[in-house]
Amino acid sequence: MGGRGRAGAGLLLCLRVLCVGTFFSYQSNGLAPTGKKLFGAVGCAVVLPGPEQIGTSKFIKWEYKKDESVTKELLILMYYVETHDLQIRVKYQDDADFNETDGSLRLRKLQLNDRGLYRYRLSTTTGKWIQLEVIKPLPKPTLQHNLHNGTQQGITVELVCSVAAEKVDAYEWRKNCEPLPANSRYQLHSNNSILLLQNVIQSDNGNYSCKVSNEVSWNETVLLLNLQNFTDSALLIFPGVIVEAVCLLIAAMDWGFIH
Repeated sequence: MGGRGRAGAGLLLCLRVLCVGTFFSYQSNGLAPTGKKLFGAVGCAVVLPGPEQIGTSKFIKWEYKKDESVTKELLILMYYVETHDLQIRVKYQDDADFNETDGSLRLRKLQLNDRGLYRYRLSTTTGKWIQLEVIKPLPKPTLQHNLHNGTQQGITVELVCSVAAEKVDAYEWRKNCEPLPANSRYQLHSNNSILLLQNVIQSDNGNYSCKVSNEVSWNETVLLLNLQNFTDSALLIFPGVIVEAVCLLIAAMDWGFIH
């Protein structure tokens, strides 16, 4: 009973990690500026850091402009320190939260047209412009292949990972939840979006996953390569979440959560 209890707790932990991972794959990674630039995901939230200490300033206000070519800023909000009076533009009333303690501004339900430059201004000083870039979260990639019935040993298998009309910064391939084997027969091309398996042999069977990522999100598709006796080929597409759960379960066992 005790052993099963520990295993159950470990599995629950894995599933929670999976849910958190899936959740954050659609959330903004840019909670603090990278230089003068922040990234946010469409539909999510991002925090624009304020001065942290308002000090003796009589007010703090947040301003916006689309780009450097715009000469007149748009006033988002004005906060009067002594009276705690907050005046906020109607457009932002439902989608912005102002923190009176540190002067930060949280934008919710981000849309592509929220891209632009933001800054705070005190009665005593003015903050630097922060560039906000809003990006669509990546959908599940598509995996294409060149396999057909009658696949024979020694051919080259081509797996192509693609995402339609979205910004992809990186492609990552794994086999059976692990990095690709250090084997010259495994070759990556076209910014790692294409995987070639040259001179395939029986041991090349397994789960191949392609993970795509950008500044705000990641997504994954998994493919089961099952070449049986190299006379018939079977290619099955599984939801990435299934194999991801298996990978997390394996990791939990390695970490000692499951015995």
